Amino acid sequence: MEKKYLLILLVITLVLLPVHFLQKIFTLHKQCTNCFFLQEKHMVKEKSFLTPGFNMDEFTAIQQTRVDVLTLTPWIAPIVWDGTFDPAVVHALHPPDNLSIILAVFVVGNYWSFLQPFLESAGKYFMPGYNVTFVVLTERVGENAPTVSLGGPGRTVKMMQAEKFDAWHENALRRMPRLLQMLEDNELHFKPDYFFTIDVDMLFKAEVGPEILSDLVTFLHPGYFGTSRSHFPYERRQASLAYLSQTQGTFYFGGAFYGGHPESVIAMLRQCWANLQDDASRGIIAVWNEESHLNHYFALKRPPTLVLSPEYCWASNWALPSQVHFARVFSVAKNNFRLHGKR
Repeated sequence: MEKKYLLILLVITLVLLPVHFLQKIFTLHKQCTNCFFLQEKHMVKEKSFLTPGFNMDEFTAIQQTRVDVLTLTPWIAPIVWDGTFDPAVVHALHPPDNLSIILAVFVVGNYWSFLQPFLESAGKYFMPGYNVTFVVLTERVGENAPTVSLGGPGRTVKMMQAEKFDAWHENALRRMPRLLQMLEDNELHFKPDYFFTIDVDMLFKAEVGPEILSDLVTFLHPGYFGTSRSHFPYERRQASLAYLSQTQGTFYFGGAFYGGHPESVIAMLRQCWANLQDDASRGIIAVWNEESHLNHYFALKRPPTLVLSPEYCWASNWALPSQVHFARVFSVAKNNFRLHGKR
């Protein structure tokens, strides 16, 4: 008799768990009704699938509690917004003990002036309480990094060599191979649990914590927040390996902040760098440089397992729409002509 009851209990459990999982998925379609990210019908109808690297714990940690924004992608990756996660829950999911994180920034030419305020804000707000190595890639490697508080022990700055090129776009295009070299050659002499890179002309304004940790992470570009796919600035020239057609892609992702597990980041960098080189050999530079190749990769090769909302990279001189409660990271308004001779 007891075996019979145990068997019934097992059947009920197997039935209810998938139902709970499907309820979360169906939330996506409910949100799509009013969601400005998926205004076009063909986006809503895209086939959902579980991407490699999908993590059920991460999925359940991001709660679908907001109805004014999309909190799941069509491939069931969480989109992180204020109000969609409990900091205590994600902290417990990713305890800081023995967890190492790298945050890499390129600081070449006139961008040196951004380094001190960047480090001051990152030391205070980026992964507080976690072991973080802030890697500064610069041609001024012989100079001392600015002396700032990084928020406690286990948080250090590492200066590493990066070449400076005369053309500003060349400096942008050469970031990927330098990051790839650093990771593949183990230049830091340790393997981090997570690797991220971000532009140095950013300021952290609120805590960016373990809610961003996943296998492959990127963010929704704030400039195309609320626009349809037809307005995304994908590379439209078929000659480029960054090409996306009018029916490909779901979101437009920014190139200023991305990361994840080193193995997944390395695979992405290898593919994007190979495509960049192939384009360059034929005299082609994608419309938005490495960002175009990242969007191609995420659309056709490997979608991200976690997407950060525009809260994680908002322009400092833009007003906040009602959906963006606050900006955790600001991109700093700057004089592009002074920095690299371009308006």
